[in-house]
Amino acid sequence: MHMLDRHWQAISEISVKSNAEITIPAYPLAPEATAKSTPYEMANILEGFLQNTGAGHAFLVGDSAGGNLALSALTLLRDQKASLPARTILISPWLNLELADSTVKDIDAPGMDVSLLRQDAHKWRGDLEFSDPLVNPLNGALHELGKIAVFCGTNDVVYPGCQQLAEAASAQPGTELEFHETLGAGHSYVLNDTSVGRAGRSMICDMVAGK
Repeated sequence: MHMLDRHWQAISEISVKSNAEITIPAYPLAPEATAKSTPYEMANILEGFLQNTGAGHAFLVGDSAGGNLALSALTLLRDQKASLPARTILISPWLNLELADSTVKDIDAPGMDVSLLRQDAHKWRGDLEFSDPLVNPLNGALHELGKIAVFCGTNDVVYPGCQQLAEAASAQPGTELEFHETLGAGHSYVLNDTSVGRAGRSMICDMVAGK
């Protein structure tokens, strides 16, 4: 697990303003761990956590690659007939790991090296195909996943995948998805100390606090 200062700052702010206790699971990174096993391990951790804390009062939050893992784990919890969190919040989830040229065309992604992202994507998929739902949860079943909120900027390399999720999940029974897209915002803008970042965090705080 790799956390940046802005992650810790955002987590602290959300915890204080929403009066929430936050647990951060530590999981191994690629290439030591891959999509073949880590989503199952995370789903098992979440199942135990939700049983102990009460699923109706728990929120699952994932950012970027962690958003991919969160959605994959959520679908596995559903398949296992386990309790689901009250809401899943995905911040700029990186869902389409293949990053085909047509996907990133005309997108300015400051600070995001697409060639390095593609290398990381290959490490994460391991011996699975990019089309496997464990690698790209967009290719899996999206029904009965409960409430999901997605935050993404239109100037984000992962934005097309977020659009696909919003379109695909909106028609699925048992899944209620809110897509909060911010014009011109970049990757994981919600974590930044900007006006749109603070506005996004305020919305998340309200969700967690039940407002």
